Amino acid sequence: MIALLLEKKAIKMIDDRKRMVIYDDIEEYKKKYLMGVYQSLHPYYETEMPYIFWNALYEILLAQERKTH
Repeated sequence: MIALLLEKKAIKMIDDRKRMVIYDDIEEYKKKYLMGVYQSLHPYYETEMPYIFWNALYEILLAQERKTH
């Protein structure tokens, strides 16, 4: 999970601590990172704090995975 958040630049590590990344240009962030299965979320993504989005999405995906197994 942390690797995905780092890869998507939703968080960054500073002194071995996780820090949220805040983007001034949210449209640029959406174009860059809301691709593939996430593209449908483009109109609903209005936050400057990607970690919150990715964390909530991750929780939804985990819950869905539990239902299918």
